[in-house]
Amino acid sequence: MEITERGVCLRGFKAYGVREKGYGLAVILSDRPANSSIMVTSNRVMAAPLLVTIEHAAKGTLLGVVANSGCANAYTGEKGVEDAREMCRAAAAELGIDPETLAVASTGVIGRPLDMPLIKSLIKKTAGSLDESPESSMAAARAIMTTDTKPKSISVKTRLRTGEEVEIGGIAKGAGMIAPKLRPGTAHATMLAFLTTDAYVPQDRIHTILKEAVEQSFNITVIDGDTSTNDLVVLLANGAAGNREVDDSFQEALNFVARELAKMIVKDAEGSTKFFEVRVKGARSGEDASLAAKAIAGSNLVKTALFGGDPNWGRIIAAAGYSGAEFDPENISLQISSKDTTARLIEEGRVLALPGSEELKKAGKVMKAEEIVITLDLRDGGEEATAYGCDLGYGYIKINSEYTS
Repeated sequence: MEITERGVCLRGFKAYGVREKGYGLAVILSDRPANSSIMVTSNRVMAAPLLVTIEHAAKGTLLGVVANSGCANAYTGEKGVEDAREMCRAAAAELGIDPETLAVASTGVIGRPLDMPLIKSLIKKTAGSLDESPESSMAAARAIMTTDTKPKSISVKTRLRTGEEVEIGGIAKGAGMIAPKLRPGTAHATMLAFLTTDAYVPQDRIHTILKEAVEQSFNITVIDGDTSTNDLVVLLANGAAGNREVDDSFQEALNFVARELAKMIVKDAEGSTKFFEVRVKGARSGEDASLAAKAIAGSNLVKTALFGGDPNWGRIIAAAGYSGAEFDPENISLQISSKDTTARLIEEGRVLALPGSEELKKAGKVMKAEEIVITLDLRDGGEEATAYGCDLGYGYIKINSEYTS
């Protein structure tokens, strides 16, 4: 697998994006029908564009995506749904395609109507500038940003066992209101991720393939515990590579792209100064491992301890304890590590990081690092899970206390 710099602009794909007057508008377009899959928020208050996207994606193929930042178009009633449809119609008219071949997405403040005259103006400008260059993909990534401080983009090449070289790329946005609980669309500030590939991915497999990638990336990220009304992941596979099937190398590459985008989101979290990874192993079941990992990553007390560099490791085991995971607290092992230091806090139920101990001193050093790994061994089975999180400090409070004012 080789990392490239093309973002979503792979063979047969064009993109672009513009920003103006507090809004952004991005378009991604395939030159041929693409087998597609979507995953959407589990929030009961689902934004209008997701309702429209679910309808359009039900046919199994899409040509592209039109997305705006600056307004979530959520909790906007029938007018919001009509505005989402109008976004598709306006983009389709500029692109010469059927409106129902487009997914539509929005991100921004909830409960406010879209500025449709401005949206249409931005669609016109964007559609006239679509291009296959990496710069155009980056323009699309910038256009969907809200409180993000940097665009999020990656692409990779991999070779299938049958010999064809295929490419997978993606752009994403998200810095707050991130605790995605994405579910298949056919059965959070918001997280949006748009993935493209020039591989042919069979329609009867594409949902399973996307679900695997999402479950080990976006669905294990926790910034603030808030699941957005607008979370959406779209995968478009246009088949330009000429392959007839995909194998494990494709899945591995897609998983990598999704994980890297998820990490970029957490590392760019609102006001954050640290990124941490929670690895839970030795669990009786995958569900137990996942429950414990997500609880630790989502704990405000763990997050604030990380922000302050305080080695208050009791908060970690407390979070695991209330997570719902089944385990014996008297049997666990816990350590935290940075790039150059590892602190063993608990070993098979025995506390090592006592006041004045060398391990507690090491823990204090680890907690001051920008990237930290928390490893909890439940010593009760063979299952494991990972979650990504960030610290929580003054910057997050300031951004979100002033978001609409």
